[in-house]
Amino acid sequence: MISSIFHPTYVKHSLDWRKWRAAYASGDDFIREYLKKFSVREDNSDFADRKQMSYAPAFAKAAINDVKNSIFQRMQDIVRIGGSETYQNAVQGKGGGVDLKGSAMNNFIGTTILEDLLVLGKVGVYIDMPSSVGPTVYDSIGTTPYLYHYPVEQIRSWVTDMYGNYVTLLLEDCIYTYDKDTGLPNGITNGFRYFRLEDGVVTVTVYNEKAVILETKVLGLNRIPFVCFELSNSLMEDIANYQIALLNMASSDVAYILKANFPFYIEQYDPRSESPYVKGAGAPTYDDETGEEIGAGTETQENRSEKDDVTVGATSGRRYPISVEHPPAFINPSAEPLTASMEKQEQLKREIRQLLNLAIANLRTTNGASAESKSVDDRSLENGLSLIGLILERGEREIAKIWAEYEYSESPAEINYPRSYTLRTEADRREETKALSELMIKLPSPTYQKEVGKKMADALLGNDVKQETMDKILSELEDSPNMTSDPETLGLDLEQGLVGRELASKIRGYPEGEVEKAKKEHIERLKAISIAQAPEGGAARGVPDADVPTSGSAKKEKQQSQNPDIQPNAKKAVRGPSK
Repeated sequence: MISSIFHPTYVKHSLDWRKWRAAYASGDDFIREYLKKFSVREDNSDFADRKQMSYAPAFAKAAINDVKNSIFQRMQDIVRIGGSETYQNAVQGKGGGVDLKGSAMNNFIGTTILEDLLVLGKVGVYIDMPSSVGPTVYDSIGTTPYLYHYPVEQIRSWVTDMYGNYVTLLLEDCIYTYDKDTGLPNGITNGFRYFRLEDGVVTVTVYNEKAVILETKVLGLNRIPFVCFELSNSLMEDIANYQIALLNMASSDVAYILKANFPFYIEQYDPRSESPYVKGAGAPTYDDETGEEIGAGTETQENRSEKDDVTVGATSGRRYPISVEHPPAFINPSAEPLTASMEKQEQLKREIRQLLNLAIANLRTTNGASAESKSVDDRSLENGLSLIGLILERGEREIAKIWAEYEYSESPAEINYPRSYTLRTEADRREETKALSELMIKLPSPTYQKEVGKKMADALLGNDVKQETMDKILSELEDSPNMTSDPETLGLDLEQGLVGRELASKIRGYPEGEVEKAKKEHIERLKAISIAQAPEGGAARGVPDADVPTSGSAKKEKQQSQNPDIQPNAKKAVRGPSK
């Protein structure tokens, strides 16, 4: 029966897929399935209470999302050239978009395909066409192909040729059932599609949930219109169990804090005073017939318990004898188990990131080609991210080819993805840029300085700007006459005569001709100061060259009036000690 057919790989990984998807989704379903009892000593009631107060520490999900976002933010640089007009409109989200729901291709790949690819390692895309399309180009006018994805759990079985093209394929469909009266969906049933490529002809057979054939038709294609995006391994493979461990440890800590973290009262006593062989002053006894008191009796256990009960709390007090060495007190459970658990959780959180980086660095294509480097450094990490981008690029190119076949076009669109990605945070990039800026001035080589400057620009802006903008920045750095543009450094060099004004202005990025404008404005400013400060016929302060020449006694009189201490015939004093 068609509904009972599963590929051996499907059977092998089906339980893993369930765990990986649950660990990524987190939430109550993850808690219900993977939270375990402490031991047999925890009864069902206590376990139910603990489960109700537990939360899912979604650190594995956050790590996966960082990878997804680092790739998604570079999708603005994807170049799609050529193809039909309907294809270009669809990838831009015009009309019905690529999925007939208004989604652009970037949105469809980034939010639907990329998530399943990273979490489960595999996802499929089916390229469909409205059934009203006829066999001729004229009949296809006004229609457009569209996409919808198949989760890995619905790709039941397959056979591929030596080139990776599907020869046979079995897909599972989830179909809504509808209420007859209201037309609203009220359930889900399963269906199946079986594809077969034979002699260049694709035939598809549709089955219902009981494996009854509903329809068989021939597609006007020479390939099965299904594209599979696949990594060598899921990024959740190593970190899903870490999240399960974190879930149980966090739940244990919460239960410890809420139930065990209560102080209790202690008080010393002398066990000799409560010996069962010592009589105490118990309640009086009475004759059953006369009712007269016949004795004091002995103290019962109930009386002793009531006498030993004490009221404790923030609003109550208690006396204790002077002879008691230690007064009554409250003690509380040790916090060391809780501290040890919290430290272990922090270690697990760090290891989640490390294992994820290792998984990305060790990614390889499904045909066995490995990443360039096996070491977990920034370079190998970026190689792994680039490999994910290449897999997305290859899958989208196959989609474009099938799209072109549906439209009887011989020129599918050309798709090119960015080649560089990074997981570094803004703080990491700034720290790297700071270190590079210190290295840039260490060597006098202009070529060395320019290359370091380019590396700084790429580290700080490489993932935040479009590629054409980045190319422009690198070109400007290459054409720059000097890599030092610090105002203080340039000002000092200018003061010491090491650089001219025009070059300094160019290095600072000012427009051409600003130096001449600045000179003219400076001269006009000095002229205005001179006019404003100089007395009639005299010099302005700081501008002695503007002084009007005087001669003879008039000049001497002017000097004497300004400096009374100067005598007309006085000799100039010689510096230094008099002889």
